[in-house]
Amino acid sequence: MSKRIIKITESDVKKIVKETVKKVIKETYNLSDSDELMEYMWLKPSVTQLNVDIFVDDGGSYLRNNHQLLLFVRNGYTKDISDFIPFAIANDPIILNDNIEYNISYNDIFAVQDFIKVNVNNLYKLANEKISHQEFLNQI
Repeated sequence: MSKRIIKITESDVKKIVKETVKKVIKETYNLSDSDELMEYMWLKPSVTQLNVDIFVDDGGSYLRNNHQLLLFVRNGYTKDISDFIPFAIANDPIILNDNIEYNISYNDIFAVQDFIKVNVNNLYKLANEKISHQEFLNQI
């Protein structure tokens, strides 16, 4: 097999870089239909020891809605708040919407990230129905 030298223009390089960056940039998610939360288990602060309500996938919603596994956090401290922050379930959880104005403290955001890190395996098991709700609650 012989090697061949090809000539690449600057515009070709820019195009290649732009396409690569699109693939590397994280997925952005915005909860546009609050009905999707019906497919999530609502966990109150009394259960999680967090200061905010969280909503976890408990039956494959992420598969039906064709997005990565998410955890939603109520973007405020009262039940009348209907704005939610989407977190990616991962060993290094991130918020999947850079345009959100946070109405909870950064300490609470960090606490949610820590919760996800500690419980990442159980969150996947719950979403894929490998453990029951009670088993999940017992393990968090």
